[in-house]
Amino acid sequence: MRRAMSKKKHDVMAQERKNFIYGIEENGVVTVDGALRRGVSKEAAEEIFDEMMDFASYAFNKAHAACYAVVAYRTALLKCLYPVEFMTALINSFLTDADKIASYIYYCRGRGIAILPPDINRSEARFSVDGGSIRFGLAAIRNVGEGVINDVLLERRRGGEFRDFSDFVRRSDGLNKRLLEGLIKAGCFDSMGVSRKFLMAHYEQELAAANAEKKRLESGQLSFFDFGAELMQPVSLTAEGDVKDEFPLDELLTMEREAIGIYASGHPLMEYEQELAEFRFTCAELTEADGSGEIRDNMNVRVGGIFSAIRTRPVKTGTGLMASGMLEDMAGSVEIVAFPSVYQKYSSLLVNDRKVIVTGRLSMREDRANSILIEDVAPLIRGGERLLVLNFTPETAVLKERVVETLRRFPGNREVYFVDLIPGRKLKAPKELSVNLSKELIAALSDLLGNKHVRTVLKKAPAENNEN
Repeated sequence: MRRAMSKKKHDVMAQERKNFIYGIEENGVVTVDGALRRGVSKEAAEEIFDEMMDFASYAFNKAHAACYAVVAYRTALLKCLYPVEFMTALINSFLTDADKIASYIYYCRGRGIAILPPDINRSEARFSVDGGSIRFGLAAIRNVGEGVINDVLLERRRGGEFRDFSDFVRRSDGLNKRLLEGLIKAGCFDSMGVSRKFLMAHYEQELAAANAEKKRLESGQLSFFDFGAELMQPVSLTAEGDVKDEFPLDELLTMEREAIGIYASGHPLMEYEQELAEFRFTCAELTEADGSGEIRDNMNVRVGGIFSAIRTRPVKTGTGLMASGMLEDMAGSVEIVAFPSVYQKYSSLLVNDRKVIVTGRLSMREDRANSILIEDVAPLIRGGERLLVLNFTPETAVLKERVVETLRRFPGNREVYFVDLIPGRKLKAPKELSVNLSKELIAALSDLLGNKHVRTVLKKAPAENNEN
């Protein structure tokens, strides 16, 4: 029993429950009496064993518990006295775990500790303390090896800060296209006043020129113009306006996510922070739950976030497609699964970068990560839940059947109201016509009724006074 508890072997514990209550009898010989033979009621025996089961979920031996207590107190003191240094060290201990880094960055921001983006002239290989803030580490960028970065940092200490992108490429060894793309997408050169869009368009040209110059110098061949090379300044390849022209913000954030696994300088969900704060759990809490707290297996959960890494595949029975991927909020991410019936119903919403509210059942298994088995998906909307209002004029009244057909193609849980403008009559559509408010649905209805006759309004407010 003690071994089963220490190793948390639930199958052994289940057998020991039977022995504890009913005892052990072999060949007519009772070797263990059990609780019932000793006059203890079955209900009392079950309750006692349940307490042992609960204890087994978090039990430590005394020596182990004492060591943990000492470490916990020392850690708490360091975190209290040196919060920036403490969180920097904590993040560096999970340098290859993007979800952990995202969770800690969210924690830091919530407590006034700024996370500064990676900078080729300010960052170290790992996360570092920069004043009262934490500077993102260069080695945490994808496709950027720590060995190459250490050489770059050695050159920076030896020759001073890099003046511009061209100076960086000429002075650094071991560069390749994937590494440069990662540095650019992560924003490492933003402080040089050149947009990522410009650098993505010209970095190959700069790299080729720098490599050609290095080969020429190594071969010992000099041209007449090389004698005055130290007096020559880099020449801008395009006009100043092109240098400043930048990608849209959403695209910049997507590039950051691709390069460093998280959104460093912002987050697509920042404008929904108030809406996300109303959910009971975060994605990180659902992922890390082990059943010992308030989050339990098979629990119904509701959480907001943005879809990523969505992929579809046919089910083995050949009866449709299912989807899987990640739902990410500002604290972390959790795996999601949508079986064929759910995917068919919400396929227009189950796509990458879609901001949504997911409702489903949490699945907790020892052999894989926690996941949400989706039952419902709705768009994440600022300001609260919305419903759909469709206005019909005498000219468009004949289109109601086509409108109903369109609504049936986008099933969901958002209520629909029909408004006849001339009589001024408003009717709530049957529940089976509830929809998900996707861009595709709005576009299809607008084609039928006209843009001004298709509105989404806050459910909690009068439909006539809250046009979107």
